[in-house]
Amino acid sequence: RELCGGLFRGGSRASEAHHLARRQHSAKIIAFAAKNGAPAEARGRVEQQQGPGPGLGLARRVASCAAALSLSLAVAGHATCQEEGVRDALLQQQRPEQARKVGLFGSGIERDPIEPFTLYGDIVKKFFIENLDETGKILSRRKGFTATVCINAVEQSADTPGVGMLSKIGNGFGEPTCIEVIGQDFERTCDKACARGCEEQIRAYLNRLEAETGFKLEPGEPRRLLVSCSKRCFTESQRPGANRPFTLTWIR
Repeated sequence: RELCGGLFRGGSRASEAHHLARRQHSAKIIAFAAKNGAPAEARGRVEQQQGPGPGLGLARRVASCAAALSLSLAVAGHATCQEEGVRDALLQQQRPEQARKVGLFGSGIERDPIEPFTLYGDIVKKFFIENLDETGKILSRRKGFTATVCINAVEQSADTPGVGMLSKIGNGFGEPTCIEVIGQDFERTCDKACARGCEEQIRAYLNRLEAETGFKLEPGEPRRLLVSCSKRCFTESQRPGANRPFTLTWIR
């Protein structure tokens, strides 16, 4: 608009008046030259110097302005496309960041505020299998392996640092569970006892927690807790000694 502003804001009228004055002046010169016997060649040069008429000049200026306007629109359109491209790129960069802010459980969804707790466990190993009667009296022993796993879960607020681990596994702290497994292969016997012992205690504790508070772990968390507990228990079972205690603390 700035380039063609003179054309559309009255500039064309001033230009036409200027050309008209030049043509009138040239006509006077040609008439004077003809009256005084100037050759036709000189008069032709004067006509050529006076330039095109106002109509032709206006047309040329209109065409020039139209070309300039088209070029400016093309440049503006290209700039707009570039701006849109930059904006799209920024949005693509922001989306992963927004996804990270939303988190695993979605926007506005909070997990239950479950208090951290510790699993206190103990595995007892015997390198034989005892045959017992109905009263629990040992009748005989035979070849094989026996693994007994006892585990108890204690909340962080109820945990007492001064109390020994075996006391925490016993009565008075929550509800301990014990699992005994016998077999002919030492590693398989220990692995099975650890897996069943951890599963039994974790299920019992989470059921009690939900019944008392209404809170529960998120899907997938009990499974990860079970795997960690089983690995910790099995690792300790392979160390020397008849009794091997182990602990595992759960916290978000």
